[in-house]
Amino acid sequence: MLTYGANLVSKHDPIHLTTTTGKIMVPIIGGTAEIEAANTSTRVTSPGDYTKAQSE
Repeated sequence: MLTYGANLVSKHDPIHLTTTTGKIMVPIIGGTAEIEAANTSTRVTSPGDYTKAQSE
């Protein structure tokens, strides 16, 4: 992000992307968000798939 002149500073959390800790947190937070998005998708579609399988 700093390559593009952008930065992120959280008002309530001590995350600042110009620090070493902040730079390490970006892929961790991003990876966690990807996992949660995949899990949410599974949770939303699974009940429908189960119901379809039971009606056949």
